[in-house]
Amino acid sequence: MFCIRDNYNDFFILISNSITTLKEAFLGVLISIIFSFAVAFLMDRFEFIYNAAYPILVITQTIPAVAIARLLV
Repeated sequence: MFCIRDNYNDFFILISNSITTLKEAFLGVLISIIFSFAVAFLMDRFEFIYNAAYPILVITQTIPAVAIARLLV
């Protein structure tokens, strides 16, 4: 019961913090999309970058995220 009362009393603080969190999440997604397009363009344009980066990308995609979860945090 205390949790409900505390959430009700701090509702505007929670909303404010939620908006900040959403902004940061969308900014992170936007940065990752821009970065991935840049890397894809460079890999398509320059064969030596493709030959250097592609094996690394394949390896990072084959390792399950659960196995390297501590490294991702």
